[in-house]
Amino acid sequence: NNVIKDYTKYAEEAQKSLGFKVDIQVKLIEGTVKISDALVGFAKNHECHIMLVGADGMTAYCNKQPILGSVSDECVKDAQCNIIVTQINEFNSTPRGSTVSM
Repeated sequence: NNVIKDYTKYAEEAQKSLGFKVDIQVKLIEGTVKISDALVGFAKNHECHIMLVGADGMTAYCNKQPILGSVSDECVKDAQCNIIVTQINEFNSTPRGSTVSM
């Protein structure tokens, strides 16, 4: 699967820049309607200690108010493990190559 290959490659490149080994596994979750529920369920079922989610500005807005729930916000509210939320900005980007300019 290209998604798994892309994220694995991205993680391997990040490890090189860190200068130390990080134990990471990339899993693809399919067949879900609400992404945050799938992520929280995965973390619970696999007894994860930490969940890392990105906040890349994909929330839709109307009159400056969010009209769609943010995946990272829902994970923070619902997960039973620690959450790290990263923001995509001019210093980093997602593996799919999108960036958010400031």
